[in-house]
Amino acid sequence: MESQEEQKTNQVEQKINKKQYIPGFRTGGYAIMRSLWVENGISKFKIAYIGKNFTDAEFDFNSKASAWSSMKTLTSKGLVYKENGSKNYFLTEAGHELCLKMFKEHDKIINSDNSITLLIDSREIKSKTCRSFFQSYFDNKNLKYETRNLSVGDFAWIQNENVCNFIVERKFGSDLVSSIIDGRFKEQKNRLLEVGFSNVFYIVEGLTSQHMKKINEEFVFKCLLDSKMEGFTVIETKDINETAEVIIMIDKHIKTCQDQVNFHLMDYGSFTDKALKNRALNVHSILLLMFLSISGLTKDKAQILAEYFETPANLFQKIKSNQFEKILIDKFLKEEIISKKNCKDIIEMFNQ
Repeated sequence: MESQEEQKTNQVEQKINKKQYIPGFRTGGYAIMRSLWVENGISKFKIAYIGKNFTDAEFDFNSKASAWSSMKTLTSKGLVYKENGSKNYFLTEAGHELCLKMFKEHDKIINSDNSITLLIDSREIKSKTCRSFFQSYFDNKNLKYETRNLSVGDFAWIQNENVCNFIVERKFGSDLVSSIIDGRFKEQKNRLLEVGFSNVFYIVEGLTSQHMKKINEEFVFKCLLDSKMEGFTVIETKDINETAEVIIMIDKHIKTCQDQVNFHLMDYGSFTDKALKNRALNVHSILLLMFLSISGLTKDKAQILAEYFETPANLFQKIKSNQFEKILIDKFLKEEIISKKNCKDIIEMFNQ
């Protein structure tokens, strides 16, 4: 049996010229048009945020069969356009006229949801063979969440499509160590800071001595200490269950901070764009940054060292095979590329 709203939409369709394209009730196209009728000139993320109230389909930007895929049809039919140099979408004159006919009996005002929602990166799953762990865990705790493909971080929070000034990066012990070795550790931290978050939580899960066989343990803990000095809140957990409980504690804390200045960082669309623009320094740049962090080592000296070792992975391989100190002395100290103090500081930096 048709709902009252569906009956109204069908009546409108009969009145409009049969040759004119009309999105079906609660389809992706219907939701997009309704969103732009509510607020014209908005980003795709805002369209999805408003449109989810008017469709049974998901707004998945990475899927060809989602509500968003209808945008191609709407633009080809001349109902919606994207302004040059802008990330916002607008109704054309024809689109506005169609909305007048379709939605004139509907209120433009929709109920605003001021609740804070946890965002879980879609890659955050316990294993490939089971359903996503965190979603299941938070379902049992009645915690409100959404799953999205985050461009930076593993957990974030939004309120009315505005990103809250809190983010969580989660690292399992073995992944932390490998990220330090290949340079991702510094790169990921830089991206979090460059996006602009003031409250960054770095969760290290299940780190054991077994994970640190390929690298000096003291160097790993020095990296974590440096992160604390940079303003990160580093939290160690024993397993994924404890990590989930920490996320719940952070969620509760955030909900008590809503009245704080700068509680919101930016809208979700801007957050995604900024995170993508700041994506990935190359591994050579990461290695250069590692050497530049050593006091007294000039940019020119750091550049020479970075060019020689090429990648963080190669550098740590030299350390593992006990060649690193010999190379520093024979190639760089004897040739007076670096000073004795430089040599000592570099060796100390990598805990040799």
